[in-house]
Amino acid sequence: MLSAAILIPAVLNGLLMGAVYALVALGLTLIYGVLHIINFAHGALLSAALFAAFFAFKLLGLDPYVALFLLAPLVLIVLMFLFPQIALWLPRALYG
Repeated sequence: MLSAAILIPAVLNGLLMGAVYALVALGLTLIYGVLHIINFAHGALLSAALFAAFFAFKLLGLDPYVALFLLAPLVLIVLMFLFPQIALWLPRALYG
């Protein structure tokens, strides 16, 4: 039998997962619409974020929803300093 204890979390989980898929699709559409290039890095970043949330849950015992508020600024700060270094190093490594 269907109960509210099962139905409400299932509906919320479905809405949140749909929102994640919608954000990824929106990012892909925006990049393709502007640059006319299909950028598959969105999937890699989404996978990295989900793995980070999973390991924060398994190793630190953080709730995934709490980990969102801790990992998002952390990843932003790390990538803010790491991306310029990669952007300068990669063309030199590839093209000499």
